[in-house]
Amino acid sequence: MKYFDITLPLHEGMLTYEGDPPFKSVIKATVNPGDAESYNLSVIELSTHTGTHLDPPLHFIERGKGTPINDISLDVLCGSARVADVQFAGQKITAEILQAIDLHGVERLLLKTINCGYLDKPFTPDYAHLTIDGAEFLRDKTQVRLVGIDYLSIETYPSPGFKVHRTLLEANPPILILEGIDL
Repeated sequence: MKYFDITLPLHEGMLTYEGDPPFKSVIKATVNPGDAESYNLSVIELSTHTGTHLDPPLHFIERGKGTPINDISLDVLCGSARVADVQFAGQKITAEILQAIDLHGVERLLLKTINCGYLDKPFTPDYAHLTIDGAEFLRDKTQVRLVGIDYLSIETYPSPGFKVHRTLLEANPPILILEGIDL
């Protein structure tokens, strides 16, 4: 099996979701030549929505009922994935678009959208996103356990009620959301 790193590198000035704090890295200690007791140390500050990140059920389900990130089994995150190039769909990834993709036996679905050109630009509010009927299709008609998208959110901006997130994360079993992937 061939492995691909689909994570965005962290750096100051990187794209962040509208309203989230920017990524910061502050050098706290540096190696001094000849000083065996010195070391390099940085402190980083970032929101949980910075760069490539996973939305677990706890992101939108109350504490005690939603699974936190540290309880997510790594087998959901590791393994083969179907990369679906849906750039032709424009902004809306609908159930109709997803029905045209062979998802038989697919557990991990990565969506390559028009967003791939936005990752090195300031926040773009009209990014491609999964529609509610697309989320319902994944929940009701597939075996997908993880869906990824190449922007900082899987649903439209703004997202009143976060219906796409809730449809996926409240599914049984939940469909985890991987955002900010670099395809």
